[in-house]
Amino acid sequence: MEVKQIAELLNEIQSESTGLQTIVQEDLSNVVDLGTEVFNANAVENYVGKLVDKVGKFIVSNRVYKGELLGVLMDSWEFGSVVEKVTFGLADAQENESRELEDGVSYDQDIFKAPDVSVKYFNGKVTFEVQLSITDVQMKSAFSTSEEMRKFVEGLYNYIETSLTSKTENLIKRTINNMIANAYINRTNYAGAINLLAEYKTATGDNALTKAQALYKPEFIRFASYKIKSTLGKLKSLNTLLNVGRTPKFTPSEDLHLILHSDFKALADVYLQSETFHEELTKLPVSESVAYWQGTGTSFGLADTTKINVKTQKGDVELDYIVGVAFDRDALGVSNFDRRVPTHRNAKGEFTNMFYKQDAHYFNDLNENFVVFYLG
Repeated sequence: MEVKQIAELLNEIQSESTGLQTIVQEDLSNVVDLGTEVFNANAVENYVGKLVDKVGKFIVSNRVYKGELLGVLMDSWEFGSVVEKVTFGLADAQENESRELEDGVSYDQDIFKAPDVSVKYFNGKVTFEVQLSITDVQMKSAFSTSEEMRKFVEGLYNYIETSLTSKTENLIKRTINNMIANAYINRTNYAGAINLLAEYKTATGDNALTKAQALYKPEFIRFASYKIKSTLGKLKSLNTLLNVGRTPKFTPSEDLHLILHSDFKALADVYLQSETFHEELTKLPVSESVAYWQGTGTSFGLADTTKINVKTQKGDVELDYIVGVAFDRDALGVSNFDRRVPTHRNAKGEFTNMFYKQDAHYFNDLNENFVVFYLG
């Protein structure tokens, strides 16, 4: 063990903390241990300098990652692959001739009127696998007790689960991003791609406000909150304006997903709640949140975390300052989810391979209600 003397540094720290001298540069490299990947030449005791230091405390960093947006996961089944989705249009009204009867006139009641029914078929999956190899006997030399080894193996299993959860989360985000892109491409044909900044400028005449400034302007945050709330109300009514396919749809509250960017949500909480006595009038609706739509960038900058840059079936879209989406549970999701773990033991090498295989059907239905809120 390497032991360092820090008496001189402590005296200096005391002088700084009690006001006896100005703040100077401190060498903390002799105080705080950053750890090493392996033992080095100093890993012996300080008595005879030959006995190897022993592990006194064994810690396994083993935290469960719950992920974001996993509520979009839907279902799984064993047989079959196709999702057949039947939807119904609206029946047209006809004249009620019983109120206009005429003597001697025949009234035909045998005319057939077919219902307005449409059917969509979804039949595509994506797949990947993650492998874990565990030795049967080789690891035992690294542990002092079976309890230590058990904790390590549990950590290995959680390491795989964290990887799978993270990958599933990112695939769900891509499912949402594809829907955002399709909504943006079709923004002139339906009312579900809402440019909050453009509407704010139209309403207020504040044409100098940029999208980078808008999120730090309380007046804009209040307007955005109002717009989001009012749109959620519109989703509940039967209409054809809030889905790209322009089909008659409505979304009750229990079938609605609202997802907001975490920075926008935090800014709204601060700006809307800090100066009001009636927070129920200004606070945003209950929602999930995401730290980023596609990626963090290199600095978690707002311009990066609010951005998507994707190629879709309908075209390419690069769009930033996306602050939220609201959609019907049937508009997008993960269906026919299947995770399995085939295993194989290698007797010669005395290790076991586990193959975590995951298939799922990630879908978008442009005939269902979907709204994206962005600053254009």
